[in-house]
Amino acid sequence: MRARSTACGAAAVALLAWATLAVRAQIALPAVLDEFARAPLASGFDENSGHLRNLLRALDIPVESQVLVFSGTSLQNERIAPRLPRAIYFNDHAYVAYVAGSPILEVSLVDRETGFAFYQVEQNATAPTPQADSVCQLCHDPARTGVSRLIMRSHYTDANGRALQQRGQMDQLLFETTDRSPFERRWGGWYVTGTHGSMRHMGNIHGAIDVSHISDPVGYTRTFDLNAGANVTSIASLVEHEPYLTLESDIVALLVLGHQVTVENEVVSVMHALRGSGTSAPPAATVDRDAAVERLVAALTFGGARSLPAAVNGTTDFWRVFEAGGVRDSRNRSLRELDLESRLFKYPVSYMLYSSSFNGLPPAVVEDVYRGIAAALVEPMPGYSDDIRRDAVEILRATKPDMASYLGAMR
Repeated sequence: MRARSTACGAAAVALLAWATLAVRAQIALPAVLDEFARAPLASGFDENSGHLRNLLRALDIPVESQVLVFSGTSLQNERIAPRLPRAIYFNDHAYVAYVAGSPILEVSLVDRETGFAFYQVEQNATAPTPQADSVCQLCHDPARTGVSRLIMRSHYTDANGRALQQRGQMDQLLFETTDRSPFERRWGGWYVTGTHGSMRHMGNIHGAIDVSHISDPVGYTRTFDLNAGANVTSIASLVEHEPYLTLESDIVALLVLGHQVTVENEVVSVMHALRGSGTSAPPAATVDRDAAVERLVAALTFGGARSLPAAVNGTTDFWRVFEAGGVRDSRNRSLRELDLESRLFKYPVSYMLYSSSFNGLPPAVVEDVYRGIAAALVEPMPGYSDDIRRDAVEILRATKPDMASYLGAMR
């Protein structure tokens, strides 16, 4: 999920070796990782995946959330390839990355001060040893703002999964992935399992030759056939079997992850704006803060999110596991309910309203967001019936009591 130049392979390997020793001892581990390191493991050290299954269990991350990325665009790019993709797992507050044969597992946790905090878990056969990681900020906070964001990108790749790059033409080779991105620009360098009708995306395909033989990367992308990667329900012939917990990269999980990253990064934008909007801040800082809040409201109400051109079906029970985690009202309704026919979610308000990242924002910001969402819900919303909007309001009144007073009568 982090873009790096393919010319930096050797440097990345050296940096990874240093990073496994770069323990910031002055930073205490979060309780969940400290307990993971101390508690008896539910199962033994697996000869292929190491502590991965135990870590996912400790963080309450479902295996069904697994998505696979084969582009060499992370710190461990030399270990990643189409047959050995990087596996990413997630829930509402934690992300875990696993690379076959790596000495570490990567962990990202929501942090109220820095947006996200990064950790490593050493893959040794004895007790797991989590430690803080100061290296990930190099890509997740390149401007050294003190607030880190998530990165989900789509790349054209060569036969080995290395991203195609060309100075001055990166806007045609690299695309940020959000829930607003055109589907035909999503998931390049990722595996995608599931059916989606006429929708086309960049997943499941890569170049046929090494990047060193490609003199015109943009021209070469015209050889990519998006039809070849569409409606793929099995990648068993494309990926090594033994290192992975499952051979799936569920399209529903990818869609949910894209939305979640969109909201998480808008929360981070608000955090960044707040650092310059104190009581003595210039008017421009307040404008930045207000604009960031407006963008967060839009993300939480799916403003600009792409509708689905066709029904979507994944290849795992991710949808079922995801929905089961929702906060429900007395009529068993939840904002985590998926639609998957014409849009991703059934209701026009995001489940991320319950997330630790959002609820870690200052009360004044939370109140402004509540006002913004309430204002959006009282007006007709394209793609949503009045009944669905009314249901959303009722769900919020029942499950977000602190928001109830902001929810007015619908029109």
